[in-house]
Amino acid sequence: VLQEDILLRKQNVDQALLNGLELLKQTTGDEVLIIQDKLEAIKVRYKDITKLSTDVAKTLEQALQLARRLHSTREELCAWLDRVEVELLSYETQVLTGDAASQAQARQKELKKEA
Repeated sequence: VLQEDILLRKQNVDQALLNGLELLKQTTGDEVLIIQDKLEAIKVRYKDITKLSTDVAKTLEQALQLARRLHSTREELCAWLDRVEVELLSYETQVLTGDAASQAQARQKELKKEA
């Protein structure tokens, strides 16, 4: 919104510069240099503000993309943690013997390492 407002002000800036140029035609002496300096300052400030707003908009867009990726990754991680937790809890409640117990114990260790 701010960037749009800045771009909408371009017409005002251009009009101020045109008015300044008209004023220059009617002015003599040291006042000419003062007016020229002020006109140049307006151009430079508007250019700087426009560039800054463009840079900020790009930075915000990048931050938004990163936030979306973070949210997606977080959701995937939470889902994985939920599945692992359920699986680990199921091993605690099962009564296994022999080979099944060894396999369950190995899987449990594997899941704990992943976590």
